[in-house]
Amino acid sequence: MPSWAKGAGLAAAAGTTLAGAGAAGLRALIRRSLPDTDGMLAAPGLHGVVTVDRDAWGVPRITASHGHDLFFGAGFVHAQDRFWQMEVNRHLPESILRM
Repeated sequence: MPSWAKGAGLAAAAGTTLAGAGAAGLRALIRRSLPDTDGMLAAPGLHGVVTVDRDAWGVPRITASHGHDLFFGAGFVHAQDRFWQMEVNRHLPESILRM
């Protein structure tokens, strides 16, 4: 086998390994940016109990006994789901995205 073929095989193996490591790192970064959807939170200004249940796809179902509380819950869920985008957009102008 010619020496260039061995070098090409090693380069292909190294490239595949680096691509796999990059994909694993990207997946970890995305997972870390997902919101914490378990637990309870007490917020001042609510008139009653607000319940947020998420299905298997992460789609929220918000229930509340008062309209004000319902809108508060919807705003909270929206902010929770979109925080990662705001954080990424904050770092883009400076090009300082880090893991």
